[in-house]
Amino acid sequence: MRDAPSIRPAIPKDLDRIAEIELSGPIRWGRNSLRDSLDGPGTILVAELDKRVAGFIAGLVVADEMQIQNIAVDPPCRRRGVARALILAMAEAAAETGAEYCFLEVGVNNLAAQALYRSLAFSNHGLRPKFYSDNEDAIVMRAVLPVLLRKRRNT
Repeated sequence: MRDAPSIRPAIPKDLDRIAEIELSGPIRWGRNSLRDSLDGPGTILVAELDKRVAGFIAGLVVADEMQIQNIAVDPPCRRRGVARALILAMAEAAAETGAEYCFLEVGVNNLAAQALYRSLAFSNHGLRPKFYSDNEDAIVMRAVLPVLLRKRRNT
């Protein structure tokens, strides 16, 4: 069995690696926006496998809602529990601040990500037409944090 990823807050030294991984995902903020996020009100967590950053998640909590703004995993590290671990860690941190819900957008054609999110108790909550730069629609998904966090205890 492979080791589980370790999760920690991102630090400025991680920015180049995060920007590299981000190129494999549907949302591209760029290095400057990522750097600004480290200093802003949101949170960026990274997952490490074999002492190397394998993925990241960026999120923001406003009132009782957590918004996953960006998540990406290095292609060779996919299907190793990295995204799941990142989502659960971000959800746990958000719940500690009083957040009750988690929202995210996912491309209508990104079936693998949709399956992951559904396995974590996300359900469809709406549609954002032409959300992505290639005009792909995005499904808005929502999870109730206490239900999502039960998945941590069950995995």
